[in-house]
Amino acid sequence: MKHTFQQQSPRPTGGALATWSRSRTRTAGSLQYLAATTALTALVGLTPAKAADVTYNFDAGQPAGVTIGGNNDAMFVATGGNPAGGGFMAVTYPENSQTGIVVFDNTDPGKVVTGFSFSCDLRVGNSTGDRAADGFSISFARDGDPFLTSLADSDLGGNCCAETGTKTGIAVSFDTWSGNTFPTDPNDTTDIEGIIVRVDNVTVKKIGLPTRHGTADDITSLQTGPRDAAYWANGGDPRDPAAWATLAWRQFAIDLTSEGKLSVTWKGNKVLDSEQTTYFPSAGQLVFAARTGGANENTHVDNIRLVTTAQTVSAVPGAPPNLKASVGSRRALLTWDAAVVAGDPNARVAYEVERNGTVVAPLLTTTTYEDRGLTPGTSYTYKVRGKNIAGLAGPDSTITAKTVSDVAGLAFTKNEVWFNISGTAVDAGTGDPHYSDPPDTVRYGNGFSFGETTGFGNTYGDNYISRMTGLVTVPETGSYRFFVRSDDASALYVKVGSLPNELAEATVAVETGCCGGFEDVGADGTVPEVTSEPIALTAGQKVGITFLVKEGGGGDWGQVAWRKEGNPTPAANLTPIRGAIIESPVDAVGASISITQSPVDTTAGANSPVTFTAAATGSSPYGGDYGNAISWQWYVNGTAVLGANSSSYTIPVLTPSLNNAKFKVVVAVAGANATSAEATLIVTADVTPPTVEQMSGAESFDTITVTFSEPVTDPSAVAAGNYSFTGLTVSSATRVNDRTVRLVTSKQTAGSTYPATINGVKDNANLSSAFAGTFSAFQFKQGVAAFSIWNNQTGDFSTFADITVPPNETRILTEFYTGAGLFENYFGQLKAIFVPETTGDYVFYVASDDHGEIYL
Repeated sequence: MKHTFQQQSPRPTGGALATWSRSRTRTAGSLQYLAATTALTALVGLTPAKAADVTYNFDAGQPAGVTIGGNNDAMFVATGGNPAGGGFMAVTYPENSQTGIVVFDNTDPGKVVTGFSFSCDLRVGNSTGDRAADGFSISFARDGDPFLTSLADSDLGGNCCAETGTKTGIAVSFDTWSGNTFPTDPNDTTDIEGIIVRVDNVTVKKIGLPTRHGTADDITSLQTGPRDAAYWANGGDPRDPAAWATLAWRQFAIDLTSEGKLSVTWKGNKVLDSEQTTYFPSAGQLVFAARTGGANENTHVDNIRLVTTAQTVSAVPGAPPNLKASVGSRRALLTWDAAVVAGDPNARVAYEVERNGTVVAPLLTTTTYEDRGLTPGTSYTYKVRGKNIAGLAGPDSTITAKTVSDVAGLAFTKNEVWFNISGTAVDAGTGDPHYSDPPDTVRYGNGFSFGETTGFGNTYGDNYISRMTGLVTVPETGSYRFFVRSDDASALYVKVGSLPNELAEATVAVETGCCGGFEDVGADGTVPEVTSEPIALTAGQKVGITFLVKEGGGGDWGQVAWRKEGNPTPAANLTPIRGAIIESPVDAVGASISITQSPVDTTAGANSPVTFTAAATGSSPYGGDYGNAISWQWYVNGTAVLGANSSSYTIPVLTPSLNNAKFKVVVAVAGANATSAEATLIVTADVTPPTVEQMSGAESFDTITVTFSEPVTDPSAVAAGNYSFTGLTVSSATRVNDRTVRLVTSKQTAGSTYPATINGVKDNANLSSAFAGTFSAFQFKQGVAAFSIWNNQTGDFSTFADITVPPNETRILTEFYTGAGLFENYFGQLKAIFVPETTGDYVFYVASDDHGEIYL
C-alpha cells in the first residue's frame, strides 16, 4: 500500500504570495509520519479560536519581527532553503565556538497563549569531527525569561547553553554532545545525546538518538544525513553549500493543547505523544538557539509556522484557603487548598509564593511549595496568592513560621553555596563581598564528596563557591595524607580539634586547574599540589575539614580522600572520606532510618575470606545525593575501618588475631542514624592447603599466570622448581600479588594442553600445595577481539598503574569497538591480530572518549 500527501505553506515571491508544494510517496512503514503531519495540518486549519498564524521562510533575509544574538555574522542565506530556490536561516555553521540566537516577536501582544502548534524544516549535520558539539534548542519562552536578556553572550549571561533551551515555558533541546544538564532539575542530573523535552525547567522526557550521522529518515539520529569526512580532510569551507550537500531537510513539530498536553514530532516520529504536562498558559515568544563547540555542525532552519490560541482574562482567583507550614531547620513546606475564580470554578489557577517580601516561586501549578536554604532558628513570613492565566494575582493568604535548630548528625557534611560569583579560582570566591553574606543555599553531602565526577555533571549550577565542612574522628594513630580533586579549583584546610577558618589558615592541598584525579607522590619525591604532606594524627582525635570548590561553568564536583602512611592503595583508587566518622550539624526533622538486617555471627577458617552483610531503609526530606543515599560505616572491635562504606564488608584474608572480633555497622541519612547489633567472628585453624583456581596463558606464548585459592608465601611461591608442565620448561616465577604468580616458560604451542603439577607452594599456615591438572595455552579465534578492563582508574592516560596486573574483566567482542556508555573511570585495552584481505597501504583511525592511543 502506498500513501501520497502534499504539504503546503506560503512563500513570498516578488512581493506577492505564491504557493509551493512537494509530494512524497511513503510506504506503510511511514504511516506514522503521515499521521503526525496530517494531525498537525488538521489542528492548524480547524482551530477557530486561533489568535495568530505566522510563517517565516527567510527568502528576503532577516524577516521583520526577529531579533538575533550570538556571534554568527551571516545567519540568513538567500539560496539553499527548502525548496532550493528560497532562503534559509543558518543558526550555526560548522565553525568553532559559534553561537546563534534568534528571538521571534510576541505574536499575541496583550494576550495569553493557551496552546500552539509549531512546525519547521531542519537540516542538521556534517560535523567537522565525528561527534558533533554542542547542539541547538527550540523554545516557547514565557515573557521575562532570563535567557532573553543576554543575546550577545556566548554563555547567555551565565544562563548556560544555547542547546539546552530557555528556563521557562516549553524547551526542546537537540543535544548532540551529552554534557550540560542545565536547566537544573534536581531529579535529572544526567544527560544524553538526543532530544530532551523540558517544561518550566523540569525534564518531561529524554529520547536517546544514538546514531551519529544517520540518514535523513533515520529516526534514531539527530542528523539529517551522513558526514562528509573527505570534505573536511581536504580543507572544506564551512560556509560553502558543499558543506551541507549530504544533508536533507526534515520536519520538526511541537503541539501544545490548551489542556497542557504536549507532543513533539521529529522525522515523522512522535517522540512525545500527548504527554500531560504542568504547563500553565502565559504570554510568550519563540526562541531558536544553537552553539558549536569544537566538532561543529550545520544547524539550518526553514519554513517556520506558528499557530497560537490565545485569549484575554481579567477575573482573578480568591485567596488560597487553609495555608499551613511544616518546618525543619533549613526548610519550610507550605501547603494550601486550591484557590477559585468566582463564577468560574473550572478556571485554571497558578500560584505565587512570597517570602519576607521577595517572590521565591513566581509560577506553581501545585498547591505545595518547599522552601530550602533557610537559616535555623529564624522566623519567615510567607504569602501565597492565586494567579489567573493572564498572570493577574488575587488576594494573599499569609503565615509566619520559625525554623528549628540543627542537631549533631553523623556521616553527612554541610555544604554551603554562594551563587553569582564568577571566575574559577578559589580566591575569586573568598574575595567576593557576597562570600561574607549568609549562604544562598545549604545542602548535605554524603561524606566529603558532591557532584558527578564522571562526564560533565552539573550539581549546583555555575558561577558559585561552595564550602563543605565536617569533623572527622581519627580511627588509628599514624600519619595521614589528604587528597583533593575537583571541577573547577578547590582548596583544603585541616585543623585538629575544630573547623579551620579558611580566611585565616593555610591550605594543605589545592587544585588550581580542573578535573584531575587523586595523585601520589612522584618517584622523585615531588608532592603534587593536590596532595598534602603527612599530618600526624592520634586515634580518637577530632579533625576539622573545610573544603572549598570554586565553580565557573560546565560540570561541578569535588572530593576529599585520605590515606594512612604505609597503606599501599594507589591514590587513584582511593574513595572519598565517608561514613559515621564524620560529624556535622544536620536537620533532623522528617528524617528516619532503620536497620532491617544486622550482621550475623560467623565462623571461618584462617587465611580464608569472610563477608559481613547488613541492610537498612531510610529517607530524608533532603533526598537524592544529599539525604536518601544511605551512608555506611563498618567497625571492628569499636574501631572504624577506613573505606568500609557499603552494605557489606569483606576481609579477604582472615588472621587468627581476629578470633572473637566484634563487627557492627552504623548507617545514616541526612538527619538520622542507627547502629546494628554486633556480630562475633570465630576464626578456626587453617587446615586446607592452597589449591589452584586458574591458570591462563598470553598471546606471547611464553608465560603462565597462576592464581591460588588463598595467599601464598615466599620463597615457596617464587621457586620455579615448584611448578612443572610436561613439555615446557619453567625458567622463573614472579609474584603479581599475594595470590598470583607469573611464570616464564619455554615456547608454548597455541591451543595445546600441558599436564601440570604444582607442589610445595605454601600458604600462611605453612600448608603446601599438591595440585595436578592441565594448562591450555593461549589461542587466537577468528572474528573476535579481546577487551580488557581495569576498574577504578581515575586521572589521565599516563596515571594508569600497571598493564601487567590482571584486568578486573575481559570481554570478547566481535568488532574493534568497545561500545558506548559502559561505565566510568576505567582503563581499557582492546586487542586482536589484524589480517589484511589484500596487499596495500592501510591508514588506521582511532576515535575515543576520553584519551585513546593505537599501537601496531
